[in-house]
Amino acid sequence: MRRGTGASASLRLAVLILAAVTSTALAAVPARAATWTTTRITTNYFAYWPSLALDGIGKAHIAFARPFSGIYYATNRSGSWTKTQVTASGDDSSPSAVIGPYDSSPSLALDGNGKAHIAFQREGTNPGIYYATNRSGSWTKTQMTNDYDGSPSLALDGSVRAHIAFERGGSGIYYATNRSGSWVTTRLSTSADDYSPSLALDGTGKAHIAFWRSGSGIYYATNASGSWTKAQVTANAVDDSPSLALDGAGKAHIAFDRGDTGLYIATN
Repeated sequence: MRRGTGASASLRLAVLILAAVTSTALAAVPARAATWTTTRITTNYFAYWPSLALDGIGKAHIAFARPFSGIYYATNRSGSWTKTQVTASGDDSSPSAVIGPYDSSPSLALDGNGKAHIAFQREGTNPGIYYATNRSGSWTKTQMTNDYDGSPSLALDGSVRAHIAFERGGSGIYYATNRSGSWVTTRLSTSADDYSPSLALDGTGKAHIAFWRSGSGIYYATNASGSWTKAQVTANAVDDSPSLALDGAGKAHIAFDRGDTGLYIATN
């Protein structure tokens, strides 16, 4: 009995050791990496500033610009890629490298029906921030501002109203929305050194905006309380290029770069 019991115990111990070793070995083997698939969407190498959004069925929608040609929109919603020219930079005059017009920096958002909404900037002739959408079935374009504005960041609320943050050269950061039915613009900062706003909306349609101030750091503005408040997030002179997202609780997460020291993320 004792010999049998000892043999059984030894066998069980050996099995346990083998299982532990196998488990450790399997854990040390990295999971097989997913295979990336790359698709060429355009054949013209003059295609810049892509802005991507996915619809409810996972199809891709991309806005991009071609210098001195206009804003373009591409999607594979039908099963194959189609491209549409949304604006022609020569709408208002013959484009040239001197006077423009020059459409660039599109920011794309989709509504619940998968319709595209694009904010972009125009330089040169008739400068400003423009808003284009195919919500009605055909593309329409609205000039929102008539100043040297740039770097638009667009988001849509639950009522498919547009909210756009942008910079005004030498003037500061601005916020515009057509939530009331007509466009209303609010000045958020007065520093000529404020750039590159990144906008997100919370569940109630309130705006949260990150931007950077040259030589000062990253800033955050929101009207979540009903009126606009601003806070300095970082105080490092080389922090710039913020990208903002909100979590389910409406808390802000801001990624940014700090010169040649790396990427950082800040949250409240």
